[in-house]
Amino acid sequence: MIVSVALYFIHFRYGRYIKIIYLLVVFFLLVSYYLTHHIRKYVLYSDKIIIKRFSSKANKKIIFSDIEHVQRFTIEDFKNSKRLSSVSFFGYFSDYSHPVFGYFNTYATNRNNMIMIKTKESRTIVISPDNLELLEALNKAVANNKD
Repeated sequence: MIVSVALYFIHFRYGRYIKIIYLLVVFFLLVSYYLTHHIRKYVLYSDKIIIKRFSSKANKKIIFSDIEHVQRFTIEDFKNSKRLSSVSFFGYFSDYSHPVFGYFNTYATNRNNMIMIKTKESRTIVISPDNLELLEALNKAVANNKD
């Protein structure tokens, strides 16, 4: 980061043009990174849920047999959280710390319909589908997989 800021302020003969090119390259890299990690949709299968992103390498898979429980995560819960890593332009893709829930990862695009998934390995994941029907479907799927 310090090197990039230093390069920005170096005076060259064509310094103004280099600064513009530098800013465009940095902007392009940031936007492309955030677009590849932006959540497109949540796909529910019979044995897992996949958080689909623009980049298939960045998809997140959660197997139902690994899920301990699923519950609603409210905006008030989110407000009590402390951010531990960066937030992107297109949503909440960060690590957070909460006094009650502990550490959790978010794969959320809005804060209205958040769902918290607690795994058996003590990992907590927060997602935000467009509607809360996914919460009911996840609860049914997890209950069916426990049998």
